Amino acid sequence: MRPEAIRGGRPVGWALLLTLLLVPILGAATLLGMIRPDRWNANAAIVNLDQGTHVQGQFVPMGRQLGAEMMAYQPSNISWELADAASGAEGLSSGKYAVVVTIPADFSQRVLSFSADADQARQARIIVATSANAPTRDATAAREVAAIAREVLNSNLTSEYLKNVYIGFNQVGERFGEIVTGAERLRDGTGQLADGAQRAADGTAQLVDGLDQLIAGGDQLVVGGSQLTGGGQQLVVGARQLADGVGKLDGGTNLFAAQLPKLVAGVGQLADGAERLLPGVSEYAQAVPSVLDGVDQLRDGLDRAASGLSGADAERIGQLVAGAQQLAEGARQLADGLDQLVVGLEPLERLLSDDLIRSVETLAGQVSQLGGQIVALDGRLAGYADGSRPVPDEVLELAEGLKNAYVCPVPDEELCKQLRAAYAQGVDDATIKAFRQVARQASAWLRQVDPVTGKTYLELAREVSDSANLEPIVDSLRRAQGLFDGVRRLRDGAHGLADGSRQLADGVQQLAQLPGQLGELRDGLTKLSDGARELGTRAAPLREGGAQLAEGATGLLDGVRVLNTQVQGLPAGAEQLADATGRLATGANQLADGVGQFRDGVGAYVAGAAGFVGGVRQAAGGAGTLADGVAELAGGARAVDEGAEEFARRLAEGRAELPSYSEVEAERLAEVVSSPVGAELTGLTTGPAVALVLVVALWVGALGVNTVARPVPSDVVSSRASSLRLWLRTLGLPMLLGATMGVALGLLGVWQLSPTAGVAAGFVALLALLGVVFMLVQHALVGWFGFFGSAASLLLLAATVGLGLSAGAPGWLAAVASLSPLQGGVWITRSWLAGAEVLAPIVALCLACVVFWLASWGSIAARRQLTPKQFARRG
Repeated sequence: MRPEAIRGGRPVGWALLLTLLLVPILGAATLLGMIRPDRWNANAAIVNLDQGTHVQGQFVPMGRQLGAEMMAYQPSNISWELADAASGAEGLSSGKYAVVVTIPADFSQRVLSFSADADQARQARIIVATSANAPTRDATAAREVAAIAREVLNSNLTSEYLKNVYIGFNQVGERFGEIVTGAERLRDGTGQLADGAQRAADGTAQLVDGLDQLIAGGDQLVVGGSQLTGGGQQLVVGARQLADGVGKLDGGTNLFAAQLPKLVAGVGQLADGAERLLPGVSEYAQAVPSVLDGVDQLRDGLDRAASGLSGADAERIGQLVAGAQQLAEGARQLADGLDQLVVGLEPLERLLSDDLIRSVETLAGQVSQLGGQIVALDGRLAGYADGSRPVPDEVLELAEGLKNAYVCPVPDEELCKQLRAAYAQGVDDATIKAFRQVARQASAWLRQVDPVTGKTYLELAREVSDSANLEPIVDSLRRAQGLFDGVRRLRDGAHGLADGSRQLADGVQQLAQLPGQLGELRDGLTKLSDGARELGTRAAPLREGGAQLAEGATGLLDGVRVLNTQVQGLPAGAEQLADATGRLATGANQLADGVGQFRDGVGAYVAGAAGFVGGVRQAAGGAGTLADGVAELAGGARAVDEGAEEFARRLAEGRAELPSYSEVEAERLAEVVSSPVGAELTGLTTGPAVALVLVVALWVGALGVNTVARPVPSDVVSSRASSLRLWLRTLGLPMLLGATMGVALGLLGVWQLSPTAGVAAGFVALLALLGVVFMLVQHALVGWFGFFGSAASLLLLAATVGLGLSAGAPGWLAAVASLSPLQGGVWITRSWLAGAEVLAPIVALCLACVVFWLASWGSIAARRQLTPKQFARRG
């Protein structure tokens, strides 16, 4: 039921409720789109005025190189464009460009001025202009990219300069090559060295070949493992499909079990009404013959009175007057009794409506269909349990897929057969035997005895599966429905008899005073006798109808009692059936989890194999380098001659004082010196911002609903409903809206963050719970404090947003937020996304939900009674 609007007292319109649901969702979606870096785009321009310069006769355009660095370094959401000075200035003023980077005309000359004399060295500059007509975030991001590109260019130039310095040391060291002329005298000795080096080169070549073969085998191992991983993934999908199917079966069984108590309660009410009303029908049927006999006696007495009126004396006239009065009183009592009978039968007539009979017929069909399904299910379960019926194809396919996915980890063929057989046996035990065990347990449960009826659940299912067992109840209801009109006709006739008897008594009374009018009295008695005769004739069918009514009422009462007895055992049986399907669903989920762990283990095995192959490949590369080095050593040894000793002495003296760097070392040293400090940023995620936006959206949505809806119903004092019922009428739909809003915002956050399946499911459930809690909090605030409650809600919102944007908020703001359920919801949501332990906070949140429910319910219950001042104002 929709809550009342705060103005007008009418229910809040569906359009407004839908608007209150969609506005926070759309607002959160808009803010989340701003948070994601890939959801915004900024335009920036590069104005290159650099004219370049010449170094040693070669043209060097450093401005063009800087522009290329910026274009290459740009993120995907910043679009750099090349522009001239006029278009750049125009785009900057119009907001087309968030930032315009201008490279001056002498940029290249200044950048390369360090290669000339020291007094001519000048620092180069670039001009970064920000648009006053563009978003601040776009301009800031573009400025940062420009600064980074400038730093990269500076680092590259410095690194190149230092690299040339280090290589200069090598050029100096090359001068020591003049000493090599004396090494020719060592040629004989170095020849032997060359031979040894050649043998070493041959050995390293063989090592390289062996490593290549090992790499080839490792690649095959990785390919086989990848195939095994793919099969494991298919098994996970199949196991999940099986678990989903069993889960749907469990959900349907639980829904059926949840609806059965309503059916049992309705049948119980029908039985109670029948116990109160149907015995009165039997008493009425027994009284009908006596009433009709009294009508016949009245007719005979009237005939005798009319025939003997001519000779009546004063004494007989007095007796006639007394008899007529008694007759009138008896007729009146008969009419009053029939009136009471009709009034007593009216609830039964309303109960035995066409809708009730159709509902009973529908219920009988549904119960019969359910019984047939249970009987058929028992047959299948028994076949599965004893092995006479093959297991479903889905289970066989799952087991076969697990068997086919097995890859033998050893090359021994005989051992592989044994391992494969053991693995297949384990798969059969885990799937087929487990399935038969579950079927055996379910079949055994159907053969348990119901404590209410003394029959097994299977026997009850067989009885209700035959619709003929329920047809007598429906027939009895229809026969009883047709007897109510006959009772009304009898009542109308009794009223006519009472009126005639009263007129007769009046006429006889006048006879005692007016003896001369005996003839007229005789005529009146004759007419009254004729009327009584006609009444008796018309009411004759009621003798048989009364008996039929009594018989139908008795049959109806017996049928209602049987129906009430039969349905009493259904809820317990349905609950046990739901428990069995729940255990089956749990087993299917555990099987799916086990298959998933198997797949993960295979993936880890494949990753380890790939790492092993990568290590071997690196070793092979190192061995190749070693072989090349040894070969070069052999070639160099052949070139060494007799002056090796003098060469070694001079080289040792020179190397002791002069450093020497290879090309790689020079580049590495230049890079480290030009950029001695690096940075690696980790942990920068949008999770906290997403949590803040979504939880704030839930809070705002709950505030909006409780702003337009009346917190306390207008009929809170006059309504006869309980306070809990009034609370449900006021807050039932808003809590459903809060849960729906939480689910929608949770899915929006999942789309934004792309977490794992477990984190995503918990995130959606947590936001749904927060939606209900916030709706209770807002209702309690508005219900107890009115406008001040809404103001307090806005204050808590401001405090939470302030702390969410910066941890450096004022201390009083943190104190206010510590009392806020909104801040607690933001903290729990962030902790969940960060993988922290949130079990205790969630339990506390559930307890807080109970407290807020009591506060919300109390805001309605407290207004069920008026104070004297309030009563005076209402009066």
